[in-house]
Amino acid sequence: MRATIKDIAERVGVSKSLVSMYLNNHPLASRIAERTKGKIDEAVREMNYQPSVTARALKNGKSRTIGLVIAEISGIYSSFYTQSLMYEALKYNYQLLVSLTRFNQEEEKQCLINLINRQTDGSIYTPYLIPDERTGKLLTGYPILLSNIVLPEYNSYTLEYIPSFQKIFSDLKKAGCRRICGLFLSQADTWTILTQKFCREFQMEFSLVLHRKNTAAEIYEKLVVCKSDCVICSSSIMPSKIIAYCRENGIREIPRFVYSYTLPNDFIDHEMVFGVIVNPFKPQVSERMARIVEMIEHPETGVRHQIIPTRYLNREELCEYYREQVEDPYYRIIVEERGHFLNRKGNKR
Repeated sequence: MRATIKDIAERVGVSKSLVSMYLNNHPLASRIAERTKGKIDEAVREMNYQPSVTARALKNGKSRTIGLVIAEISGIYSSFYTQSLMYEALKYNYQLLVSLTRFNQEEEKQCLINLINRQTDGSIYTPYLIPDERTGKLLTGYPILLSNIVLPEYNSYTLEYIPSFQKIFSDLKKAGCRRICGLFLSQADTWTILTQKFCREFQMEFSLVLHRKNTAAEIYEKLVVCKSDCVICSSSIMPSKIIAYCRENGIREIPRFVYSYTLPNDFIDHEMVFGVIVNPFKPQVSERMARIVEMIEHPETGVRHQIIPTRYLNREELCEYYREQVEDPYYRIIVEERGHFLNRKGNKR
């Protein structure tokens, strides 16, 4: 059974309030006799006393926990992102409490409500927040940092894509590209909207291919119909699948690709990669954690909408950036996993 302050007090033969005063470094603890302090220390060691985090939270109004609302943690990016946030939280003496939405909007709201009810000091919110009247009231005075959307009344830390897209389309124009295909999950996706916008500005033809549960063969057939000069994707998954499909089936007509790059596992070593937009991973983790801690400990800072710029890299620049990541111990786990995956893939051939 877990030892309590009452147990310590009974062992030493003093009151609970005196033990509590000493263990919590109360100013009046200086008046406690050194002999009594020694007995309390001895009892704490022998009885393996551990202070109750919940009790301390109720007492001082702080739980030293930060919530994270995220869709899932089974993917490489989401699991590494969550783990990295946990490590960052520990630097500030906070714990991370993770709540999964499973891509369900109703569960998103419940996740947030649960984290607030569990007395988390604040939360990092990755889905697109659509607060109703109930959640709006709960969020009054509660530190929440949005990651993928900007709402005037809430703090946010989002990615800036426009300069990167400007550079992409400038390079595509110079390369003689006139027909662009967007390979996305949704018509409302940020990448979809920006690709359409810049196609209009650079006077290029635009076609949209939505993929959800389609096979690589089905997607490739749709791309053939589009007759595009370049395909733009918001992840590395579909380009990898399509290139692998073409290689396995002896297909030589492979489209150029521009895709989103974050971690070393996103690297595609193929000549048809035209370039990538890099989402800088380290700043996303460190700066967001620093900001939520600041919001918790210094609420007077008010609402701020901060932006992390992305970067467009051509194929040569991408190869150099990938080498830098491979040599960085920060990404060691991801690099090793990529190596294991490539080895398994090679053994199957």
